[in-house]
Amino acid sequence: AVMTLLDFDETLSKRRAYGKRADSTFGVLCKSQYSSEWFKNGCFELYDKYAPLEKDPSIDLSEKERLMNEWWSINYQMMVQEGIDKDFIKKSTLESRIYLRHGVPDLLKICNNSKLPLYVVTAGMGAIVEQTFQFLGIDFGISNNCKLLCSKEVYDNNGKLVGFEEPFITSLTKSKILNYDNYPNLRKNAILMGDIIDDLK
Repeated sequence: AVMTLLDFDETLSKRRAYGKRADSTFGVLCKSQYSSEWFKNGCFELYDKYAPLEKDPSIDLSEKERLMNEWWSINYQMMVQEGIDKDFIKKSTLESRIYLRHGVPDLLKICNNSKLPLYVVTAGMGAIVEQTFQFLGIDFGISNNCKLLCSKEVYDNNGKLVGFEEPFITSLTKSKILNYDNYPNLRKNAILMGDIIDDLK
């Protein structure tokens, strides 16, 4: 028996579309017309600082994991300070340049109908991944075979983002979350797709 493990940003979603750079899940919020200049500038400064470190093979793995945790923590704190809410996320996603690769909706439907486990494991913004698929009529919440594993947002009664559940997922901690203790139905044989070498770990 086999299962499928998929990354989202630049794996299920496109890196480029219509001749331009497409949005990542974090990019959706950073580039949103509803975001303040403070938030946009802060996100881009964090990206310029940490993105090269994420891809640097000379950095020790434990140190890189610490740096990525630092990046995600600061970014999440900024989202809370920005006052992001569910409506902000929905409108920003709808107006964004985030595009799924051709055939992705069909892949999820085939896996679901065939009872073939499919896990989307992302360090990106889970609410935006869910929103993207919901626009296409795919709801992870009611699927028995297609699951979304991501950092979980915490909202208040008014739908305002107030934090994230820990431990949250970064590009280097997917394997710590995805294990037999947390998910006993995992299968030993898997088709794995990602865009960086750390997705294989």
